Amino acid sequence: MAFAVDTVCKKDVRIQLRDGVELLADVFRPLTSDDEPVPAIMPWSPYGKTGTGLLQLDMFSWRVGVPRSATSGLEMWEAPGPAEWVARGSAVVNIEARGSFKSGGDLYVAMAGNSWLATTQWFIAAEQPPHLTCMTPLEGLGDYYRESICRDSISDHAFWDVLIGWACGPGMREDLSAMVDKYGTWNDYLEDKKPKLRNITIPMYATASFSTRLHTEGSVRGFQLSRSSEKWLRWTATQEWHDIYQQENLDDLQRFFDKYMLDKNNGWETTPRIRYSLLGYNRASCPPAKFRYETLFLDATNGSLGHRKPPSESVVEYQAELPSDDGCSLIHTFEEYTELCSVSKAKVYMSTIGHDDMDVYVVLRKLDKNGKALWHQNIRMEDLPKGTTVDDISNENIW
Repeated sequence: MAFAVDTVCKKDVRIQLRDGVELLADVFRPLTSDDEPVPAIMPWSPYGKTGTGLLQLDMFSWRVGVPRSATSGLEMWEAPGPAEWVARGSAVVNIEARGSFKSGGDLYVAMAGNSWLATTQWFIAAEQPPHLTCMTPLEGLGDYYRESICRDSISDHAFWDVLIGWACGPGMREDLSAMVDKYGTWNDYLEDKKPKLRNITIPMYATASFSTRLHTEGSVRGFQLSRSSEKWLRWTATQEWHDIYQQENLDDLQRFFDKYMLDKNNGWETTPRIRYSLLGYNRASCPPAKFRYETLFLDATNGSLGHRKPPSESVVEYQAELPSDDGCSLIHTFEEYTELCSVSKAKVYMSTIGHDDMDVYVVLRKLDKNGKALWHQNIRMEDLPKGTTVDDISNENIW
């Protein structure tokens, strides 16, 4: 993507923090801002800024459906593109976060970005910096311990280890994985790594999805627990990296920024507070008004989930140590049209011979009428190269 308007780019702008540490930033702004100030969008991450980052869309199949014409090549990883947003009348300030790579006006500032760039917004907005006008966490976890590293008390920090390996810098860093292995359970150290979500009060445009499970819980929790009176949540139908570069979503985000950074009376406040992209039905709240919980009972005698409690107890066994053993499955067949929404939970009674502890994973899967598991394709076919078929698409889980 070429820059559609005359743009000023200043590289390695030094920003001094209160303790004297300097961060480096690349600032993109329209030339017209010499005479008329513009609002700024500030992505924040340790992935590097223009020309320094390790990650890029070219590392993934078909650039996750994002054509080269949609980006300039000057954007940070998982961040708003400067060519796009400078043309829309904003400045983009790409910052190398403290300790990463080379990092050692009174107007409105917004934060925007995906994944880590969304996660940092929970923490920063909770500190209530006076110039942060609004936030757009476009899918990001919040509580590292509960949502990723030790989810449901099961220690698994493989992804974190990979992530930290990508974040290069000249100094030292904490070893969060080692701290979890050493202490295991919740403590003051981990409490300090959790954002104070109830301190967030500024307007919010958030997204969430079921396609990137790493961010689902944090996106919903951040949205629900914040005390922002003006907040909107959009469930995305496609993978998060694909979603942030789609024209209709850029236009939607523009209306939010225009409302809160430019004080435009554009009717944004009439936008539905919750938008369910997957189903295509917008609602005023989540769960929706006619929502109800239903209880299904597990029956090991026939591997079913039914509305009636089984007349007798039964047992099902599986060999947990064998990779080829997928555990036990129980099936429920819907007899009428049903919409599934909100949170599910399971109560199971389990034991393991010869051990006093066990890790349990419960997964909901949708099957077709023949009992075959259905896969969720979260990049639109029309955004893939011409001639691509469903069989060409690899089954990739990006954590």
